[in-house]
Amino acid sequence: MNACLQSQVSRRRTKPPTPGRAALIDLPLISLLWFISLIIVTPLGNFPLNDDWSYGLTVKHLIETGSYYPTANTAMPLLVHVLWGSLFWLPKGFSFTALRLSTLVAALVGIAGLYYLMRDLRQPRWLAVLAALTLGGQSHLSRVAPN
Repeated sequence: MNACLQSQVSRRRTKPPTPGRAALIDLPLISLLWFISLIIVTPLGNFPLNDDWSYGLTVKHLIETGSYYPTANTAMPLLVHVLWGSLFWLPKGFSFTALRLSTLVAALVGIAGLYYLMRDLRQPRWLAVLAALTLGGQSHLSRVAPN
């Protein structure tokens, strides 16, 4: 009984496995498939989609005046989103394409983050890849692509 209890305690103290070499293969493959789907969808164009106009006007106001002033139609605090979007508009100025690019970069970071989270939770490699690909399919096809 004591040996069984001791083995359970030692298993709990071990660090979770890091993705390591598997991540060096999986993440570029996931990214490649995601980029191929972006080429198919082509989420480019200097026009707002859905509520981009509200978000875009807030970022434009921040860049032009240096002050954060969300529109009256904004239902949530966008401070971090506006700061993130403004980083992508600084090089060339106001553009909804730049806003979409900032969203796609954030989505790619989220896809990689989900892969690492699944592996950190000791999920099988195939499940981590499947979860990342599923999120990648949803993160731009349904929200960023023009109709």
